[in-house]
Amino acid sequence: RPYTLLTGAFSHIHPVHLLNNIHALMQVAPLIQAVLGRGHFGLLYLGGGVLSSLVSVVYHRATGDPNTSSIGASGAVYSLLACNSLLFPHQLYSYWGGITLTAPQFLFVKVALECLDVAIGTQSGIDVWGHAGGAIFGALYYTCML
Repeated sequence: RPYTLLTGAFSHIHPVHLLNNIHALMQVAPLIQAVLGRGHFGLLYLGGGVLSSLVSVVYHRATGDPNTSSIGASGAVYSLLACNSLLFPHQLYSYWGGITLTAPQFLFVKVALECLDVAIGTQSGIDVWGHAGGAIFGALYYTCML
């Protein structure tokens, strides 16, 4: 079902997952869309969603876990975060708790906390490879398309 590479970018399993993605989107999406326009924004989001799903599928099949599913908009969101970090490295964002971070710091904190959650086992089910695929797409999109 190849279409699931795209449809997963519009789905969420858990309310916390949805809230984290909404928070990130509210922080970066308005500026990216205003500067790049709807077309580039749409390509960036959809491309990040598809590549994140593809990276996840390839990783899980290569490691002998072909039935693992990747669902969620996080890969697409990570493509926006990575592109945003390159476009606006000095832009300030408010993180949970009112902490102000630059765009690259915002991305780094999200990645670091995610890795910590996975490492200590408090957040099982995070598809780190899907998120990495999205971030890679965002950086490549910035480098090749803009």
